[in-house]
Amino acid sequence: MHLLLAYISLLLLHGAKGASFQNDASSNPRESFLREILAGSKYPNSPTTPTPKDIPLKVGIIGAGAAGLYAAVLLDSLGIEYDIIEASDRVGGRIYTYRFNETAWSNSTPDDPDYYDYFATNNTFRLYNKVLLYNQVPPTADAFNTELTDNGTVDAQFAQLDPTKVWASVTQKMTTALSENFTAGFNLLMEYDYQSIRSYLVSQGYTGPQIDWMETIDDATDHYDMYSMSQGALTQWIFTESSIDNWTCINGGMDRLTHGMEQIISSKPTLNSPVTAIKPASGGQLSVEIANGKERTYAHVISTIPLGALQIVGLTELDLNYGQRHAIRKLNYDPALKIGIKFKTRWWEKLPAPFKGGQSYSDLPIRRSVYPSYGFGLPDDTAPGTMIASYIWGQDSTILGAYLRTPES
Repeated sequence: MHLLLAYISLLLLHGAKGASFQNDASSNPRESFLREILAGSKYPNSPTTPTPKDIPLKVGIIGAGAAGLYAAVLLDSLGIEYDIIEASDRVGGRIYTYRFNETAWSNSTPDDPDYYDYFATNNTFRLYNKVLLYNQVPPTADAFNTELTDNGTVDAQFAQLDPTKVWASVTQKMTTALSENFTAGFNLLMEYDYQSIRSYLVSQGYTGPQIDWMETIDDATDHYDMYSMSQGALTQWIFTESSIDNWTCINGGMDRLTHGMEQIISSKPTLNSPVTAIKPASGGQLSVEIANGKERTYAHVISTIPLGALQIVGLTELDLNYGQRHAIRKLNYDPALKIGIKFKTRWWEKLPAPFKGGQSYSDLPIRRSVYPSYGFGLPDDTAPGTMIASYIWGQDSTILGAYLRTPES
């Protein structure tokens, strides 16, 4: 019997492409990163238990999000029978697309104003310490009046530096190593994996106020305390240093991905069926207990639900070792929040210096706003438009998200 966690099982099921991942690491850095972690883990060397010949080879998939649906697609391709068990009343998991007008979304094209791409431009602004400056102006502490002489916190010398460039210089050794040879670069990252970003910066001689200012400009509140240095460097490499130079917008919204997978799989998910326990069953099988009192038996189970949710599923009888239970408890999930607003007109494109795509940044609770970069030059000057008024994560998301009236959406 096997209880597989999604991030492991899907990498194993992904196919034989792993043999050549070294050559295309820059085109798929996240997969390459996970493959390196898997290669260094004990999982590939763990003993396996073949399914007895007299036991039906049927797999139970817990969760109908992207991972669960993709597992189903792969099992279909192998001719293996399966069930998908989903706790909520919808398919998609953490992929969720909100539509202000379902009909308009269905009929829209990339030339319409419902699309956005926040990597497209840099002509927006930053608002910190009540000082408004365009993005082209280096976001120094001096520019935003946050140095000590202005009753701020940053010393005069550091106040002249661009925090974004400082961070780029801090990570340059690691990002360069990743670009030159991914495996060697990964091994270098692992040397700093035990350190948070803040502790690493302290070891490099930066002061607390300097680190706080860098985080304020470039990241979410308290991320430098939560993120490992390896994670910070990898993110820097993916978004600014690697050869990735194009991004894909899914026509109709991100949930078209999970919707499409649901359409092609042979066994549709069973909704409103939260799993309460997974236990050993006869013949080396696994028994999956569901809140409605039903019980299903499988040769193997793939759990794709977040580990925080898995932690409250009864796993006691599976006799997981301490390392497995520790990982389930310790893995941190970073909260994120998007607030979308639909306006009667695209007023941000009618400013003296119009915003056509891109982001604005601030130390206000909303932290950043994202402007659509599709649908320019529409014949109807009064066409409505939708923007992401706030896109935040980490502690910023936790604080602002507490005010949502419908947090489930």
